[in-house]
Formats: sequence, structure tokens, C-alpha cells
Amino acid sequence: MRNHLTELSRWLELIFCLAFIAITAVMLVFHQIYLGLLYLGLAALLSPIPILRRLPPEIRFCAVLIGVFL
Repeated sequence: MRNHLTELSRWLELIFCLAFIAITAVMLVFHQIYLGLLYLGLAALLSPIPILRRLPPEIRFCAVLIGVFL
């Protein structure tokens, strides 16, 4: 049972990560780069998803700053 939960959590992590990437890509396509960066930065800062938390803090911080100032 524990293996099934671990596998399920990995699949959910992958799905959420792909959703963040897809939403950011859509924003970039519609020339809203600053919103995409802000969204990605906030998602990486606030997300419980380990993949996004593994990003270097400098990248997360810069994404939020660029999104806010633009």
C-alpha cells in the first residue's frame, strides 16, 4: 500500500509541475512574460512540490522580482 501511495504522489507531483509549466508557457505565448515569471516564481516559493522547491533560491527570487517590477 505504501508503494502505491509513493507512486501516486510522484505522479501528482509530475502533473502539478507540468501544469505550472503549461500555464507559464501560455502566458509567455500571449506576451505576458512578467506575469509568467511572477506566477512561476510564486509557485516555486509557495509550492509544496519538491521539484519546484529544488530550484535555486536566486532563480525563484529573481523571477518574483522581475514579475513584480515589470
